[in-house]
Amino acid sequence: MTQDIQAWIADHMDFIQKYQQDIIEINTSDESILLGDSKIGGMPDLPLDYDWPEYEGKAMTFFAQINLKEIANLQDILPSSGWLFFFVHFDEPGKYGANWQNIPPREKYAVRFFDGLIKELEEYYYPKNLLESLRFPASKIYFRKKFMLPSSREAIVLKDLNWEEADLQALASLRNFKRSSNAKLLGYPQAVQYDVLYDWSSQYFKDYAFSQEEKTQAFAENKAKTNEFICLLEFDCSIRHYYTETAIEPVFPDFKKIGEQNFYFGILKEDLEALNFDNALLVFQST
Repeated sequence: MTQDIQAWIADHMDFIQKYQQDIIEINTSDESILLGDSKIGGMPDLPLDYDWPEYEGKAMTFFAQINLKEIANLQDILPSSGWLFFFVHFDEPGKYGANWQNIPPREKYAVRFFDGLIKELEEYYYPKNLLESLRFPASKIYFRKKFMLPSSREAIVLKDLNWEEADLQALASLRNFKRSSNAKLLGYPQAVQYDVLYDWSSQYFKDYAFSQEEKTQAFAENKAKTNEFICLLEFDCSIRHYYTETAIEPVFPDFKKIGEQNFYFGILKEDLEALNFDNALLVFQST
């Protein structure tokens, strides 16, 4: 860290204490995977009465399962027990990846939650209607608690602050400070375009025609709701990272054939408190 950045931090401790948010960073491990462990890829450990989600008769791609007990001592926002399962529909990937929409309809993805006993789980099998090209190897994952600051000039929490360019540059420099992977839970969604909250809001309110100016106005009118979105899971499928020269582990490199877009799963706080994960959100961004 440069002396300029250290000096900026020293001068902005009030801002840091007010706006920093905890994140749960995701890293991969070569350890063997036991039933119910957190993992990416492979086959989910679903309850016996859960079906693998489908879209128009085709099985969705399985991305991750999170054993919430493994992060219970790292955070107090998500449930302290149970499992989250993340699925997304994609067509057959081509030379430049699979077709995808910035704000997909809700029927094209699924977030499932189960809070029963581990003995009720079993490793599912690959459905026959899941394309071979969308079956990915499994990796065990583990978690580290870190913190982050909003870094984008489009970040809604920065809209009302009279920032100078030097402040924005300092925040950008801190974007990946002490980060070692490109996947996380919680915290600010780390946008590659404009603030992800714009798209989550469009998806939640089912209004996809907003211009960015109209979205900004809508957020001003619904600011309480705006700040109530929770980042459930964020990752990108690239093998490189756009924002730092420091080595950052690509947690989902095998998924690169789908494309190099960033995935942002979110949920409104009131839906999270009600464990209503059918209302979870998903948007994509890419350069």
